[in-house]
Amino acid sequence: MRGKGFLMLPAGVLCVLCLILSGCGNDEGNMPLVHREASNESVTVEMAETENGVDEKVDSGLSHDKRIGTVEKLEEKTFFETTGSFQGWEMITVSSEVDGVIESIEVEIGDRVKKGNLLVKLVDTDYRLNVARAEAALAGARANLENARIEFERKEMLYEDKTIPKSIYDISQTRLDQARAGLRLAEAELELARERLKKTRIVAPVDGSIEKKFRSKGEYIHRMVGYKLVSIVVNDPLKLIFSLPESFSAEVKTGQTVGVAIPSYGDQQFKGKIHAVSPSVDPQTRTIRIEARVNNNDYVLKSGLFAVVYYSLVYGEDLFFVPRDAVKMENGKSKVTVLENGIEKDVPVTIVESMNSKFKITGALHGGETVIIY
Repeated sequence: MRGKGFLMLPAGVLCVLCLILSGCGNDEGNMPLVHREASNESVTVEMAETENGVDEKVDSGLSHDKRIGTVEKLEEKTFFETTGSFQGWEMITVSSEVDGVIESIEVEIGDRVKKGNLLVKLVDTDYRLNVARAEAALAGARANLENARIEFERKEMLYEDKTIPKSIYDISQTRLDQARAGLRLAEAELELARERLKKTRIVAPVDGSIEKKFRSKGEYIHRMVGYKLVSIVVNDPLKLIFSLPESFSAEVKTGQTVGVAIPSYGDQQFKGKIHAVSPSVDPQTRTIRIEARVNNNDYVLKSGLFAVVYYSLVYGEDLFFVPRDAVKMENGKSKVTVLENGIEKDVPVTIVESMNSKFKITGALHGGETVIIY
């Protein structure tokens, strides 16, 4: 077979040569898999939105895939909801300070009154006579003083001339002092009589509304039956009474604002300002009693109304939502890993509340950051 010029090779060697020759003509697109993985091609990152705000991140330059999520800033306020009721800012029972027969009651339940308005009038005949008697007594005291003064001046001149002994002079001095004291007493008695006459007209001590009437025209009031006449409720402003759990004891303070809704008033909203916080926690309910001031200029609100109260939670920091799996616990502390320009940075956070698939947190964040999902 040498005459034909052919070189006879074993079959195995021929197979190897064919594989080598076939690879020499391939372009980059047909590069073997091992060679492509070792090439210097740029790394691509693909994002795909998934449920719960978590994105899938496929990094072809990494040995494993990572998921990412987004920090959401909580713009709206967060409220704690509870219930309360309205009370009058003040509840005043108006009474008579003197005995007497009720001549007239000038108000009815529900009437609005101003400070100084007449509420009840007593028969004042006896009191007017007492004033007249006191005025007469005062006139007598003034005359007596004048006589005592004249007598003293005469005795004083005689004493200076050594016409009378000192004992007679001293007696005239004493009578003058007594006359002066009698005048002061008569003046006080007249003032008292006039004051008691004035008290037969019972007036409103404050602005408010008549809540109750305890007496009727013609009744005689005195110590044995009591002196209560009417009660007044001060309903502008009103006092809103509600309670908060003891966990708010360090946060709730006077001056804070609360939102108020009244179911029977539909969508109408009101605001109140906390003016009093109980210094102690109720041991049975573990709550703190709170009082808020609610303006009622138009008298729309009424004492006794049921109210829904919205207390704004005060954290002192911005609030954020992150996927639950983005928060990692290490040594009892929480953190999230923020991805910035391809660099991972740990940010300490505080968990405020668990919200299903998310955590509400505070921390040195701004909102919109990308976080790693563990």
